Formats: sequence, C-alpha cells, structure tokens
Amino acid sequence: MEKALERVTLVGGYPPPYGGVTTHMERLAHKLIADGCRVAVINPYNLGVAVSSGCVPPRLLLSRPASRLRGLWQLMRALVRESRGAVVHFHMVEGDRFYRCAPLFLALTRRACKRVLTIHSGGWARAFFKLGPLQRRLAVHSLRAFDDIICVNASQQRILEPLVYGRVHVIPAFLPPCPTLEPLPEPLLAFLDSLDHLFVTSGCGEALYDYETIRYGLELVRGRIPARIGLVVATYSYWDPGYWPSMAARLQSSGVATCITRGLTPPQFLALLSQARMYLRASLTDGDSVAIREAALMGVQVLATDAVPRPPGTALFPAGDACKLAETILEALANQEIGRLPAESYCDTYAALLKVYRD
Repeated sequence: MEKALERVTLVGGYPPPYGGVTTHMERLAHKLIADGCRVAVINPYNLGVAVSSGCVPPRLLLSRPASRLRGLWQLMRALVRESRGAVVHFHMVEGDRFYRCAPLFLALTRRACKRVLTIHSGGWARAFFKLGPLQRRLAVHSLRAFDDIICVNASQQRILEPLVYGRVHVIPAFLPPCPTLEPLPEPLLAFLDSLDHLFVTSGCGEALYDYETIRYGLELVRGRIPARIGLVVATYSYWDPGYWPSMAARLQSSGVATCITRGLTPPQFLALLSQARMYLRASLTDGDSVAIREAALMGVQVLATDAVPRPPGTALFPAGDACKLAETILEALANQEIGRLPAESYCDTYAALLKVYRD
C-alpha cells in the first residue's frame, strides 16, 4: 500500500473568480484534503494564503492582506513555511510574469521535497517564442529547476521535452466535479424554456475565444432549420475592454436568441450544460479545455476547433470558419453520435497527479 501524502502546497490562482485553472486548483485541493493530506494554497495574484484544517470545507477561504506590501511579506513567509518537506505544485498560465518571479519562488521553496509545475494555457507556446534571447534563457533555466513539469496537451510536450528531457508529463487538467447542481437564475431558466435546441459556449471575454465565428455559424444554421435555437455565452474571470463590449453587442443583436452570463459557479455551469444540445468551442488556441470534458461528462455533443489537439470523439472544424462550423452543427443535429466523447476522455486524472508527486 502506498504511503499517503502528508503535505502538498498549491501555488497559483484560486477562486473566486472561477475559470478553468482556478476550478482545477479548487478540486485538486479538496481531493487532497479528503485523502487526509495537509494542503496549503498560496495565490500570488491576490496574495491570499489558506491552510486546510483537516476536514473538507465547502471552500478553502484565502486570507487577504490589509496592504500589498504586507501581502508580499505574508506570501514569502508562507512559501518558506509551507514548502518545508512538502510537495510544492505551481500552476502557470502563459508564463510572462511567472518567469520574472520564478527565481524568487524557487529560492523560497528550496527545502521542498519536490517541486512540480503545471502549464495550463494554450497561449504558453506563443508567449514563450515571443520572449527575447535573455528572457528565454531565464525561462528555460527556471523550467529546468523543477523536478517535474506537467503540460495539458501533446503540442506543449513537443516543445518542452527537448528542454527538460524525461521530466515532462501530459495530464489533462480535468478533475470530475461534485455531481451537485445549483439552480440557474430565473431569467436564464425562462430563456432556456423558449428553445428547442440550446447551444453553449464559454470563456473569458477575449478575442481568442472567437465568439464571432459562433455567432455567424449559428445564424447560418438558423436559416436552415425550423427549430428554435439559442446560445448561452458563459463568460468568466476577464473581459477585455477593447474587445468585449462591441462583441457582446454583436452577440445580443444576432438573429439567434442569445443570453450572456457572467461568473456562473461550477455547479451552475454543469446545470446549464445538462440542458444543452451542443457545446461549441471556437477558440483560436487552448491548453486543455476543462469545459469540453465537463460537457462530455454531461452527455453533450462537443464541437471544437482543430487549433490544438482535442479529446478523441470531438467533432472538429477549422478555426475561424463559420461556414464549416454551421455544416458540422447540422450534421450533429442529424446524427447524435457526432461529437460524443468516450468515457476515457473525461476520466479522473487525480491518480496520475499523485504518481508525479510520489515518483
């Protein structure tokens, strides 16, 4: 029988707000706590710190500092204290700020028994290759200082493997959610009741999610079928002021009934998916879309761009091609097996993470 992990410290974004990375962090923390592990969470974005008390709470509540200077001091002390003899698991998005802070983070956690880094974002590769020579040298030096690196898709692995040979693992960032669903807001329920087919998409309010392709693709579909179709755009975390207001206006003036939500909780998002016919992902890049796997878990057909490797069974269409998206939607409406993901596409990756921690 394997010895239970005693201490794990998670460093990265933690909810609120909810997004793919922060939801993953919360579910991982709760699984570790349920296994009897002492878990510390350190959020360098808002300088919050929390330590588990031995039982699974509804949510680890991170203490917030009274001032930024005090918060930085608290964060550094927590990194030193909570890394001694622990597995320290860092979670990175694109990496720009992380590389600048990595030397300090690595120095403060030098007494950890193991340091692991997960790279989540689909934009990581683009950001990495945009670095100047000196910055890239610093990034590579930082990456090599970790005992293991976890990436979430094979395209990231191909870039990382020559840099940190033998220490790169591909583990999708999906941990099954608690099956409890939360009631949806009444206005959203009324919207759903007016439809024959519900389409759902989700993401931050940024151009890389390419909501325009979904908007136009569904308008093409609407002209081809008599059914009442509608779209819910579940947004979270960040809304680009130079992009989102005009895109939101275009979505809501579309010929397809559209409802935009902000900051649904994970149980509410699952409740929304349970009502959907299809989940659409038009992103121009991606890490590993947790929402795709959640949609598959809820039995929803999944259509996504071919911009990055997708789970087996995903119905693919070229990024930015609204006409091809419309064709794929019509095919999936006629054949409910299109876009159905096999069960292994949404299996629990917790055991794979534990193996990295222990090896």
